[in-house]
Amino acid sequence: MKRVTYIILSTLVVISACQNTPEPEKVFVSDSQWRTTQPSRLYFANMRQSQYYHERGRGTRIDTYRHRKFSNSTKRPLIIPTIIDKWMEDEAYIFLRRNDYPDYSNYITLQWRTAQDSVLGSYELQRQSRQKQYELAGEIYDQLLQEHKIYVLQADSTYARMYADKDDRQAYLTTMKDYYRLTERY
Repeated sequence: MKRVTYIILSTLVVISACQNTPEPEKVFVSDSQWRTTQPSRLYFANMRQSQYYHERGRGTRIDTYRHRKFSNSTKRPLIIPTIIDKWMEDEAYIFLRRNDYPDYSNYITLQWRTAQDSVLGSYELQRQSRQKQYELAGEIYDQLLQEHKIYVLQADSTYARMYADKDDRQAYLTTMKDYYRLTERY
């Protein structure tokens, strides 16, 4: 009887030692502001990605997403938010890209105005770091949510209106919502 008990106990010890131990959770070492998770990335890939043009640079591990509804017109200025997904490092950034409108000034300088055209504030992006781009993208998002008019400085020191087109406005808001979901801020 002792022998049977010993065999059963030793078998249980061996079986419990062979159980799969859970993998340690991945330690995120970068700024949590840019962090993405597998669930948020899966949601984006399965539910939202079809609304974007997708590019991957040759030899890189970075995916770029630009919303399909943005106008391709070069007759008016447009700043397009682009989601940059650094999937190997579980990070995503938002970068602002100008369209091919010929009359931009050197730096991105924006003004937002009320419906009566009184100036509420402005923003100048000189150094295009990921933090500055994120801040400006968020500021544009907030101003569009408040239905303010947004203007960009041109080379001749006059301002031209952006996002007057409903599709461009909606595409901007959608891109930012998707980015905020991807980084779990929404």
